[in-house]
Amino acid sequence: MQQPGNRIRRARRHALMTQAQLAERVGVHRSAVAQWESVGGSHPTMENCARIALTTSVSLEWLTTG
Repeated sequence: MQQPGNRIRRARRHALMTQAQLAERVGVHRSAVAQWESVGGSHPTMENCARIALTTSVSLEWLTTG
């Protein structure tokens, strides 16, 4: 099963965005995106998950549950 951080990274890369670009669009610091994408890192809030999904054009369900 794919970890949430891997799905965030895949969505970001599919949207051809850097961590800094995604962070700017979601309204967080780049370090937050790095944490979300790291193994054992923190998880974004549901509000930020929705913003990530919208920004990267993936479904919220896929992003949060796989």
